Amino acid sequence: MTTLSATLSAEIDAHGCRTYPEECVGALIGSCDRSSVSFSIEQLLPLDNSSAENRRRRFSIAPTEYLAAEKAAAAAGKRLIGFYHSHPDHPACPSATDLSFAMPHFVYIIVSIEGKEGAPRAGDVGAFILNHTGAEFTTDELIRGDL
Repeated sequence: MTTLSATLSAEIDAHGCRTYPEECVGALIGSCDRSSVSFSIEQLLPLDNSSAENRRRRFSIAPTEYLAAEKAAAAAGKRLIGFYHSHPDHPACPSATDLSFAMPHFVYIIVSIEGKEGAPRAGDVGAFILNHTGAEFTTDELIRGDL
């Protein structure tokens, strides 16, 4: 299970809308309980999409950005627990490329950003975890809102 406050959820949506039609990316900082596979997202760190490919369909995180995320988490007394990114005009489900770059023990949040009818707006969202074999994602329960 992954918990995300309404405020942080809105921030992810807004980041995706600002970068539309390109993919946005950011770090998820918080805490996790490995025994129950539960994640609590407490802070976001928007990152630069450094992809040299088609940024509408790809994102990349530079090593310096990854290191900055690790340092921000440590400074807050938290952990880097995953990443979020957007899928412009595509469903919020992991692609084959997402799978090929995924790392174990992280949660991945994907938000769909639709822009076909004027101003971009956030659509569906999902949380995903790499399964124990590393061969596919499993859908994680995403609790959005203030608890």
